[in-house]
Amino acid sequence: MPLGKRKPASAPAARRVRPRKEPEYAQSDSDAPSEEQLGPSDAGSDEEAEEEEEEVDYDSDAEIPTAEPSATPSLAAVSFGDLAKAQAALDKLKRKEKRQAERAAARNTAPAFGSAGAPPTKRPSSAPAQRAPPAKRSSKHAPQEMSSKRPVPRKRDFGEPAQKAVARDPRFDPLAGEVNERLIRKAYGFLNEYRASEIAELKTRIRKCKSDEEKERLKRELLVLESKRRTQERKDHAQDVIDEHKRKEKELVAQGKTPFYLKKAELKKKVLVDRFENMSKRDVDKAIMRKRKKVAGKEKKELASMERVDGSMRRGW
Repeated sequence: MPLGKRKPASAPAARRVRPRKEPEYAQSDSDAPSEEQLGPSDAGSDEEAEEEEEEVDYDSDAEIPTAEPSATPSLAAVSFGDLAKAQAALDKLKRKEKRQAERAAARNTAPAFGSAGAPPTKRPSSAPAQRAPPAKRSSKHAPQEMSSKRPVPRKRDFGEPAQKAVARDPRFDPLAGEVNERLIRKAYGFLNEYRASEIAELKTRIRKCKSDEEKERLKRELLVLESKRRTQERKDHAQDVIDEHKRKEKELVAQGKTPFYLKKAELKKKVLVDRFENMSKRDVDKAIMRKRKKVAGKEKKELASMERVDGSMRRGW
């Protein structure tokens, strides 16, 4: 059987001790030829002889075990896989014994149930663990990211109109007080001068313009500006009439008389009378003609709505 690499035995065996050499052997060894002088075959035979001496020679003080025939194979014939399995089984057995010893020690040292000196057992807290905040968006235009592990809120506002941002003008804020149109008109009075200069400039451009299309466009712009100016003049005139009536009523109240408050229809009629009194005869005729055309157009629309599909008129009014 060829010699293989020796394996250490799993169980500790008797310690092997090399026998002490006597002086005469040392002297004889010095006279013996060296390994270099001997051939390779001689050196190999010497090594085998030394190994055999190590196996059978023991110290005189140690006990010499008797060689017994063994039925099991030698350790050299055992494979590495079998040794690894045996080592794993031993480790598992040791761990099991260690756990059993720890449990027995804990059982012996644990206090009796319900004793006064026993510390209260700590229950795991039911508070949810702190969740990490959601990751921020890569940019302000990216969609918002929400964690899928958060519960859906019970209140869902489906179908409800979203609250839109309301434009806020500080000029008309209630905190600024009551709006006084007279003061506002006086503060922005320079705009009337700008409008008058713009109207004059448009009239000049219309006279000098040679293109018919451009002239029509400028005329439409001029008509819009003049209409806005006339509307504002009528509002200012109506406000002047109302202010004059209030001034007279205050004077009468100061004299001890009862104040008289006009209705909106009476105020409107009074404004119309005052406007016609300050107009010339030609302007009055133009205003009357415009009013007649306006009323006639309104009557035509009413008659068209009363006409049947076949063209006949409905009767019975």
